[in-house]
Amino acid sequence: MVKERVACLLIAFCALSLTSVSLGQDKQSANDRESLKAALGERGGAQVSKPEHVLSVLTYLREAGEGSPPESGSFLDVFIKELEKEPYDPENILTSEEFCSNYLRMMNKTTRIVGPALDTREVQQVEFNCCVAVGRRSGGKETYFGTGTLVSKRLVLTAGHVAVDGPGFVFFGLNVNDSQGSLRVDVEDVIDDFGYDADQNHKNDIALLVLKNDVPSNWKPAPIAPIRAADNMTYIRAVGFGWAKDLQRVEQKRLTDIGVYSKAVTRRQEDLYGGHEGMEFIAADPHGNDTCKGDSGGPSFTLFKNKWALVGVTSRGVAKQCGKGGFYVRVGNYIPQIQSQAQRLGEQLNLID
Repeated sequence: MVKERVACLLIAFCALSLTSVSLGQDKQSANDRESLKAALGERGGAQVSKPEHVLSVLTYLREAGEGSPPESGSFLDVFIKELEKEPYDPENILTSEEFCSNYLRMMNKTTRIVGPALDTREVQQVEFNCCVAVGRRSGGKETYFGTGTLVSKRLVLTAGHVAVDGPGFVFFGLNVNDSQGSLRVDVEDVIDDFGYDADQNHKNDIALLVLKNDVPSNWKPAPIAPIRAADNMTYIRAVGFGWAKDLQRVEQKRLTDIGVYSKAVTRRQEDLYGGHEGMEFIAADPHGNDTCKGDSGGPSFTLFKNKWALVGVTSRGVAKQCGKGGFYVRVGNYIPQIQSQAQRLGEQLNLID
């Protein structure tokens, strides 16, 4: 992902195990709290005057980490320090009830899997074949610089800042260097009338690529989630061809699960971090599982009615380096415009009601 950041947001999200813990569970006794303090290394900050959602996360971290203090300066170390701070600050983004609740729900639902961080896995052939790499040809060479999502037979949804880079074709497959079972389709036109503005911190960072030919039926357009799905999601599954810890180039399709911090950017978050109110959401992970360079324009999905449905387009990071969280365009806000363009081509979107 192109990491053009306007402010550093220290967002934390920890993935240590899949221990089942629910918000409001485990009402600790005084002895439990003393045990918690000891398990976190006698850090001097674990007090008892904490709301239940903070205590629940601290309990989870204690059990998942088996009492071992985290490495000093790590994301987990910072997260715990914020949870332990006194007095409790209800405005602290790391200790808010929504964030803690989403964190615990995510740990109970998902397997950690892309990014520049701990756990990675490549996408299998049958998974998310709607996700494509975006590239151009120059001097007989192919260059890849973004990701997109097939939403109809000839339309690929991507980021506005990817579209302005002059895409020439899209790649269907798992690895851009592997011709087996893959497909390249040229881009005929770019539809960039969504109001994308790079000078306003990539406002409306969304665009459509029109393909020259219909895509064969084995490549399935993504089902698209309604706005209410974004309003209720806990985590996203992000897919892209971008950089990872072990591969710093656009090449291999991978995926990751990332917890949702804010389902829709608020006015305060817009002022603090540079997001766009109501038009984007924020997802982050403290160990660095994240989208990165080359993932821009790629899809993020949420489970809706037992399907992975498209809910976001990868836009940009919160901080300069990958692994600190990112902004994602809420696709549901743009469904009428996308649908209008599909109908102009005589096509229909796969909308989930």
